[in-house]
Formats: sequence, structure tokens, C-alpha cells
Amino acid sequence: MRRLILPLLILAVRGFAADAAGVVSHIKVVSDKVEDVSSVAAWKKSFIKDGMSDEQKALAVWESVVKFRHQDIPPVEYLTGDGGDVHDPIKTFNVYGYNMCCCESSNILALAQEAGLEGRGWGIHSHSVPEVKYGGAWHLLDASLVCFFRKPDRSIAGVEDIIGSIGAWYGEHPEYRNNNDKLYKFMGGGNWRKGPAVLANTTAYDDNGWLPAATHGWYSTMQEYDGSGGGKDNKAFLYNYGYSMGYEVNIQLRPGERLTRNWSNKGLHINQDGAGANPGSLTEKTGQGQLLYAAKLGDLSNQRIGNGTAEYRVPVGSTALKNSALTYTNWAVTDGGKNQPALQVEKGTEPGVLELDLPSSYVYLDGTAKLNAVVGAGGEVVVSFSDNHGLDWKEVAKLTASGEQALELKALVYRRYDYRLKIVAKGSGSGVQSLSFAHTIQHSQRALPALAQGDNTIRFSAGAAEGTVTLEAKGDLSGKGKQLTYADFHPKTEGLKPDTLLLAGGQGSVHSRSKRRAR
Repeated sequence: MRRLILPLLILAVRGFAADAAGVVSHIKVVSDKVEDVSSVAAWKKSFIKDGMSDEQKALAVWESVVKFRHQDIPPVEYLTGDGGDVHDPIKTFNVYGYNMCCCESSNILALAQEAGLEGRGWGIHSHSVPEVKYGGAWHLLDASLVCFFRKPDRSIAGVEDIIGSIGAWYGEHPEYRNNNDKLYKFMGGGNWRKGPAVLANTTAYDDNGWLPAATHGWYSTMQEYDGSGGGKDNKAFLYNYGYSMGYEVNIQLRPGERLTRNWSNKGLHINQDGAGANPGSLTEKTGQGQLLYAAKLGDLSNQRIGNGTAEYRVPVGSTALKNSALTYTNWAVTDGGKNQPALQVEKGTEPGVLELDLPSSYVYLDGTAKLNAVVGAGGEVVVSFSDNHGLDWKEVAKLTASGEQALELKALVYRRYDYRLKIVAKGSGSGVQSLSFAHTIQHSQRALPALAQGDNTIRFSAGAAEGTVTLEAKGDLSGKGKQLTYADFHPKTEGLKPDTLLLAGGQGSVHSRSKRRAR
């Protein structure tokens, strides 16, 4: 057997040991066979060691991006620029595990900065690449195609070094410039080593000139670094591949809540609504095809994309619920007898209000709420949804008769990581007999703890009952209807251009608020 994996990773809070706090936070299951990349701090502890040289730090950044992301059609959340692709490295590592070259460049730049190094990007011919600066020079570290190139003095070459060396070779062999077929035929049988000196010392190519994923090779490198690009006079150009930071895996569970991360997928992914074609990672197996290289780098997963579940059976029959609910007013817990809900309006002259938040470290792909409501004479039970921290509410259902209802939430929660649901019950005898939530989530299998042959160490831990709430919304209105925009938080803006957060002049300001403090 090549590897062993945990069939399912199911995390749940059993019993009511967490009653006092209402929630257990920062739950972790970590294997000694897979580096912990659940946050920037965890990534740094896993990859950046005391006493490292700047080159070693830069290579550690590159190695981490190579390990935890794979070249594929990028996930689109409509939150950032560059087409709405995901440009947060920690989110990429844990939620998706794949992206495109512009995203990879942003990942390198973000983590290089965390390691104390300067970075910049380049737009070259049909490719985007990052450089990291140390020792007074710039060095290309391409995690997208899994390569870098050493000069004869063994220092890592920069983009301009590569363009210069390839340009000089084309000067001596002009018949190969812009000739894909001749370059392709030239590289086989180790012949690529007779090409430009800057490419001759790399270990990235195999003997026939193919890069690790075998989607590109020496022939494509020769064209990517031929000096052309989308800049002035059709030249390669410097470009800042912007990134966002703030995501972390903070698994928080309440009594009745369960998170399952699977070593498989159901064919679901973030782009399934037509935002992009199906990524190859959906079916590609680790150790085969384009993921052949990943197994050699310690990837013990089955595939890259995982579809897990986030479930919550709300303990409406327990007084402990008030410790984890955002709002819990005018309720009485009963024995749930005949015609009597487990959670019942206490004073019939006032509404019972239950407001719950449903945060997730992994993106929601769908969602269903099942509500068994009891409606007293002349009463009603109203269910409302909010994805902007309670600033606005949308009515999902108004029930005037008792019974179980399945509320389809996919259109509301798709691409979200957090939302709130509010139940307002009116009338004597009205209340909730049962309430549950079920969601399909997307997660990367690569970042999950795994077991290899031989001795293994698995560590379980939980942290303080607290966490950081990160509000992420698009900085203009182009994602409206597909994702939250800054306008959904009703900010007061000054000195900004219409429908965007870009400055109109010398300075500007944005002021927003959240209606309620998160639990």
C-alpha cells in the first residue's frame, strides 16, 4: 500500500462540555506528515525556520506554494480583481488547492512579505510570474509551472536574466524564434541542455525537457521568456499581482454541530454555476496525470478537491442554546410533549426571537434548513436570512400552520463563508420543535492530516473560545448579484469615485458598521 489516509475527518462536539462558552473554537487535527498551513502564523512555523538565509526563506515560500496549490482553472469568488479569482494564499491552500499563474504569483508575493522579503510580479508572454528580492538581486520563483533557473554561478536567475540569455541564444539561432514546432523537437533526449545557458542548470526539466506537471516544457519556457508580453511595445512588463490576507481555518463547533471533510468529492465546486469550466482537479488523481509530481512532494491525498459537509442540529430543547445564539429572547424550554414545541414562546404577548450565525472555514456550495415549527392560534413563525451581519434581512418563509418545512438556501449561501438565520415566533403556543442545517462545502484534500506507512503522530487541539471575524466584500459593484460588495455594508464614503473604493482625489474615507457583535 502506497499510503494510508483517514477515511473521513469528522469533527463534532459531543454532549454539553462546552455549555459555559457555547462554542469550542480553533479545533485542529494535525498530522506530522502534512505541514500545518491553517493560518499565516501556522504556515510560518511550518516553513520559516530560525537561522535561514534569505534564499532559504524564499525557497521555503516557493516550496509551500508548490505543495499546496496546483495549476488549474482558478476558483472564482468575485471578491478581488483579476476576474474575481482567489488571491489569498492561506484560503487557496485550505479551501481550494488550485489556481492559475496570476493567483500563484500573488501567493508568492504575499508569503514573501510575511517572510520579510520583497516581491514583485511580471507579465510575460502568455504567463504571469513572481520574483523575490534578496542579496541585492531579483530571483524568479515560479510555483505555477514548478521551476526556477540557476545561473552558472549557482545563484537563482531573475526574469531579466532569463530574457537576456534566451534573447542572446535566439540571436545565434534565429530560426527557432516564434517556432513552436522546432523548439519542441529540439528539446528531446536532453538536447535542451544545449540551449540558453540560463536554462541548462535547472533540475526542473526531465531528460526530454518536460516540467514536473508535463503540461509545459523547455519549448514553452523559450517562448514565455522571449521578451514579449502585454506591456508597452508588446514587451514583458512589471505588474503587481494584488493579494488579500486575513483568512484562517478556525473550526468552531457548538453542541449539535458537525464538520466532515472527505477524501473525495461529489463533482461540486465553486465555479459550478458557470463562472468557469470544471477544473481538472475535480477528477485528476494524485500521483497520476498532471498531479504526478504532487505525490513526489509528499501529497498523500486522493485528489485535490474535496466535498465535505457542515451540519448543525440545533439543540432547541436545551437551555444551553442561549450560550451560542446571537439572540435568544422570550423562550421557554419544554419537554416537547404533544402539541408543545421543545422551544416555545414564553410570553404570548411578545415575540420569541432566535438568531443564529452559521460561520464556516470552508466555502458553502449549497444549504438547506429543516424547520419543524408549531404555530399557535392566530400566530406565525417567520424565518429571515442575512449575509451582511444582520444589517439587512430577507424573509425566507412565513409559516401560519404547524409542520416541517425544508428551506432551500443555496441561492442565498452560495460562495459565502458566513450567514445568519433569524426565527421570530408570535402567538401563545408557537415555537420550534426541531431545527437543523446541512451544507456541502468545498475544501482542499491536500491540507488535511494524513497517515503514511510507518509511525505517525496525530495531534488534536482546541483554542480559546474566540476568533477574528473578517469581512470580505468586493471593492466595486461588478460582483453584485454574485457576491457581497462593499455597498452591502452601507458604508459612508467620502472622496471616492462612484461605485468603487478608488480614490477620486488626494484622500478619502470609508466608514461602516456591523449591527451586532459576533459570538
